[in-house]
Amino acid sequence: MFSQQEVFKIKISKKAFSLFLSSFVLILILPAICSSNSLITEKKVIFYNDTLEGESENWKAKYLLNETHIFITADRKTHYYGKDESRLIITYKHNLSESSFPKPFEYSYDAGSSEGSGNVTLDRKDCNYVVRSCSEGGSVKDQRAVFKHTIDLLCTPYRTVYIYRNGGTGLGEDCTVKVTLVMDGKKEKLVLKSTE
Repeated sequence: MFSQQEVFKIKISKKAFSLFLSSFVLILILPAICSSNSLITEKKVIFYNDTLEGESENWKAKYLLNETHIFITADRKTHYYGKDESRLIITYKHNLSESSFPKPFEYSYDAGSSEGSGNVTLDRKDCNYVVRSCSEGGSVKDQRAVFKHTIDLLCTPYRTVYIYRNGGTGLGEDCTVKVTLVMDGKKEKLVLKSTE
């Protein structure tokens, strides 16, 4: 028979062997669990940046557009994530007297995939008004847990292509932004065109 000390050594040896075997199996299985990284075959990132400007008798306007489009191919399927940010800066060109403040006006704009309108007031400090817009979405957003390591620009798969372009895709066929402004019953239309 075995002594108590020998039984204790055998139990420890079995635990050590079991731990070693568990670690070995985990090392074999872990790459399969994390294989979503290796399934991604390509990532394409397209950046669009554009500045459009225009003016009329009393107004000038500038439209700044930044778009990012990410296409991730994994398991022979392409997934999409997109984000666009825009700013419309409307400026009254003339000086207004102290007595004319506050000065209400109406604006509307059409930038292809983005449009808006509103009633606002100029104050005496600034004759500029800024309209901001931002949107994002796509199938990658729904699968962020799977693709989070590829959405960030710092962590990218082996085949990653970056494309920088001027001229935003969301601006429609003629690549212009149409702005209508009304102050004191006087309507003015501006067509903003790319400065590039």
